Amino acid sequence: MLRVRSLIPLFGPSRRIAWLPAAFLVLACGCSQSAPEDRVAAFSSDHAPQGSMPKNRSADSLRSLSPVFGGEGRVKNRSADSLRTLSPVFGGEGRVKNRSANSLLTLSPVFVGEGRVKNRSADSLRTLSPVFGGEGRVRGSLGTQVGSQSTNGSVKDPDRSRLVIHSDPAPPAPGTLRIATYNAAMYRSQSGELARELAKGDSQQARGVAEVVQRVQPDVLLVNEIDDDPQGQVAELFWQNFLEQPLEGLSPCHFVEYFTAPVNTGVPSGHDLDQDGQTDGPGDGFGYGAYPGEYGMVVYSRLPIDRARARTFQKFVWYAMPDAVLPQDPGTGRAYYSDNILSVMRLSSKSHWDVPLTWQGRSLHFLVSHPTPPVFDGEEDRNGRRNHDEIRFWADYVDPQRSGYLEDDQGTCGGLPEGARFVIAGDLNADPQDGQTYGGAIEQLLNHPRIASSFRPASAGGLDAARRQGQANDAHKGPPEADTGDFADEAVGNLRLDYVLPSRDLQIVGGGVYWPLPDEPGARAASQSDHHLVWIDVTLPSSASTP
Repeated sequence: MLRVRSLIPLFGPSRRIAWLPAAFLVLACGCSQSAPEDRVAAFSSDHAPQGSMPKNRSADSLRSLSPVFGGEGRVKNRSADSLRTLSPVFGGEGRVKNRSANSLLTLSPVFVGEGRVKNRSADSLRTLSPVFGGEGRVRGSLGTQVGSQSTNGSVKDPDRSRLVIHSDPAPPAPGTLRIATYNAAMYRSQSGELARELAKGDSQQARGVAEVVQRVQPDVLLVNEIDDDPQGQVAELFWQNFLEQPLEGLSPCHFVEYFTAPVNTGVPSGHDLDQDGQTDGPGDGFGYGAYPGEYGMVVYSRLPIDRARARTFQKFVWYAMPDAVLPQDPGTGRAYYSDNILSVMRLSSKSHWDVPLTWQGRSLHFLVSHPTPPVFDGEEDRNGRRNHDEIRFWADYVDPQRSGYLEDDQGTCGGLPEGARFVIAGDLNADPQDGQTYGGAIEQLLNHPRIASSFRPASAGGLDAARRQGQANDAHKGPPEADTGDFADEAVGNLRLDYVLPSRDLQIVGGGVYWPLPDEPGARAASQSDHHLVWIDVTLPSSASTP
């Protein structure tokens, strides 16, 4: 999120318009079959030694449960401070409250009245199934209740939270893919400044961000808000000097490829987009930024990237979207932007990328973006409306009946074919219940028939932060454990803004938000950004066909 700590009033009214200048009612889409030629870079597979995935650990070595459970999974009689994640269940001295299972809501499927662990199968320990193995032994932890899933990967049992013991997830099971998004807030005031900092290898922020990534160990990672530079140095320096270096005793990530391409932030439009009387300010770029490439994006991957099929939509013009919710002057009812501006005004505040990955011989489309925050505007709500349509882009792109108008930077039209598998990821800057985004922006994805959205990653840290910080958080409607951003408590509060949303033909088997409690390992590293990494674990049904 761009400079989100300075937010005062959030977002804007929800007013939809259907106005378009007559000159733009007829759209010509000159489709070609040429392949995109994005600036990309690859790392040699020599940098990815075999067996680089983290090893599975025994219960005794699982720090995530050591404050609460002993070697055999029995409850230790510890003080309340050491049982922080179980505070709703344990009293002041750490003893289990003598209540019925029905009143121990967070642990009722696991603990009986006296707090003893039931020796049940994983199926009957549903709220802690990633924590307990088949016989109830301690195994590790993830972020949220997965719920029962149908054979096509859709989640039938939505929105059931479970206790999170610790933020560091266990390694994914064989055949499982871990996909993450992380707004790293690694932007600087001048072009090239971040590259020079990363070249020295001693950036504390970069070390913290890399430590978080190493604790989660994703196979595929989108980094938002990492400055882009013309030479592509930042993406490689962050990989070489930080992600590939063992930090705090952790294993390096061993990504083998990355993808990056130009973004719209700081690219001059030549127009006074923010109507401040000037045409050369940061608000006059096609995306807000002091220089080209500020708040850029990078995709890191352990999987091969199909570069010949990668697509970018940096230059897609906003008015070309049918029924775009273009802003209007609230005083006159006329268009906020002139015809001249609309003829060049781009939809993406950064860019929209379709990065195809090859996984188990099949194609998986990694659909990434970073829509503008729906703030820093006026009553015309130009940023709120743009955020709405940037999110709508993906809702249309994954639907063959609605995507024909979308033209990429190489002139090829259309979106994904029927049956294509995908994962949408990024800081989408839209909370489904709190804040004041325009017109149900994120619901365009959460309610989409092709997207599996019932699984909601969560963290103990988010819940703890909302309770400690209070203020605006106290009035929020959404579950605080699902929050991903930590913002000014007196005005905004914490919000769910970052998402990893797979297609329904992928089975979700786990996930979470990396937001440790203040005294947990990784908490200091996680504080280097005002956003928190979000990940999901998915498997590919063996019966699925290759699109």
